[in-house]
Amino acid sequence: MAAQILCLLPPEELLDHVLTAFGKRDRFGGKLPFKLTAQLTVTMALSPEESVESVLEALVALVGVPTFWRGKPPQASSITAARDRLSWEVSRELFRSHAKQVQSPGDPRWKGFRVVAADGTTFRAPDTAANEAAFGKPNGSKQGTFPVLRCLAIADVNTHKIVAATLAPYAGAGNGEVSLLKGLVGELDQDVLTLMDRGFCGFDLLRTFVQADRKFVVRMPKGGCTIKLVRTKVLQPDGDYLVTYPVPKSFKPKKGAKPLSSLREIRYTFPKKRCKRSKTKAKRKRQRTTNVKPQGSGKRRRTPRHLFLLTNLVDPKEFPADQIAELYLKRWEIEFVFREIKSTLTRRKVHFRSKKPRRVLQEVYATLTAYNLIRDRISAVARELKQEPTRLGYAKSLQRLKRAHWGREPWSQVVPSFSGYQITRRPPRSYPRAVRPGGARYPAKKHRNAA
Repeated sequence: MAAQILCLLPPEELLDHVLTAFGKRDRFGGKLPFKLTAQLTVTMALSPEESVESVLEALVALVGVPTFWRGKPPQASSITAARDRLSWEVSRELFRSHAKQVQSPGDPRWKGFRVVAADGTTFRAPDTAANEAAFGKPNGSKQGTFPVLRCLAIADVNTHKIVAATLAPYAGAGNGEVSLLKGLVGELDQDVLTLMDRGFCGFDLLRTFVQADRKFVVRMPKGGCTIKLVRTKVLQPDGDYLVTYPVPKSFKPKKGAKPLSSLREIRYTFPKKRCKRSKTKAKRKRQRTTNVKPQGSGKRRRTPRHLFLLTNLVDPKEFPADQIAELYLKRWEIEFVFREIKSTLTRRKVHFRSKKPRRVLQEVYATLTAYNLIRDRISAVARELKQEPTRLGYAKSLQRLKRAHWGREPWSQVVPSFSGYQITRRPPRSYPRAVRPGGARYPAKKHRNAA
């Protein structure tokens, strides 16, 4: 790899395989062949602030100008027509095939499992009538301003690579996060351990995991008070039980539904940790007067942290409760994945530029492919530097990879520069909840009145 030129484009062998599977062949040539159009959709995600024509101009300078251009680059309408000919299904299959390809055997594991986290997020689409009809808008006290597309993703917590993802309209039957995750369980390998938040603790979803023989760890809502589990055996005296999940009364398809046996309930309390105060803070406290008490200077009380987990890892010797509880805290890593995609990669309030639903779907899957390409390069750098992939700053790494991509820099020159992008470990901090101020008192501008 040291002699290779860094490139943030899907492998050509993978592109040829996907295009052949969909019958996308350029018989008579053209200014925008299918392979170049697929590369363009991924490159658009790397340059969200530039026009499509500028992105295409930079791309052909990198991969070569097609023969049929003859000095006249295609116009915007020709680019749009080429994207429609490619179809968004090709971008989806390209993402799925590439997601399987970037899962390296050398990625960090936990007791032989690849640990992933599952959660949902939303993307904003341009405010057009077609997008609103296809995706819908949030309905609350005030209707949403932009059409919203729901995304359910499964990401590796150690590398931030996206393992699987699916899209759906924001509202409608079968478009919730739980329903979307049920459709992705079959795509997971046998050696995958899924971490889920308390919203995924329903009977039907867990039954899908058990029937597919996939491992999971899920947090129980409200300390498990809302789920009436039947304890069958005490594994450990300090809150570790073997339980049965009975069929709830609200479960509609009762025919053939059986209770979920051989599940494990863990009620774990993290030990209190003392925070070391620096000498500077202690000195400031001594210098304070007794008459004036600054706001927030009182001693902060640390309440013990409890976790109520449900899992099908039932062996307490092989999988101790404290190790499972510490591992579950990595579920939050998928929130960093969403932040890196929506705030750092796209960098736009409206995440995509297309005005038609099928092109929006194409952009979403191309963006997920571009993100996996970036994370795959960061993981390769981390292996050479013997660092954790998540300890390299994503924003600085992204800018460095983009410069190397457009400048066609050798891989050997790129790796040393990442040694200064390591994130320093900071002590735990407090994030008290705060209320966001209310919205504007003026009505939202509709798409039909937009300029």
